[in-house]
This record gives sequence, C-alpha cells and structure tokens, in this order.
Amino acid sequence: GSANSEPQLFLAWCNPEFVVVSGGRDSLTPATRPLFARPGCRLLHTAEVGAVTVMLDANDCSVETFRPENVHSD
Repeated sequence: GSANSEPQLFLAWCNPEFVVVSGGRDSLTPATRPLFARPGCRLLHTAEVGAVTVMLDANDCSVETFRPENVHSD
C-alpha cells in the first residue's frame, strides 16, 4: 500500500512486529513516518536499510536487511 491507502487502519487491525516500507528516500518523510511506526514494531525502510529478506518456517521468523542493521524476532 501507500500513505494514501490508509495504513493506520491496517495497522490498527493487526499487531505487526515489523513494517517494511519499500521506496525511495522521499517515500518516507518525517511527516509520513508516524503513519507506519508503532510502539514495539520495527520500521524498516528500504531506502535506509536496503533489501529486506523475511524468512519463515514453522517455528521461526527472521528478518535481515542488506545494509548493516540486522534484526531477528522469534
């Protein structure tokens, strides 16, 4: 989606551990960042962290970024 697709309604419906925003440097501004950020939720913007890889199996979910910041969640 996009800022115009009402992400706050989607985020109110779910309880994400990660939110991945794909786009260029201008796609996530200080004005739009609060639309996607949630307490306890890791916000990853591809313009900042590069490619984001999500790996799922029956017992684990791991998230890695192309640039140095790597995050992991069980």
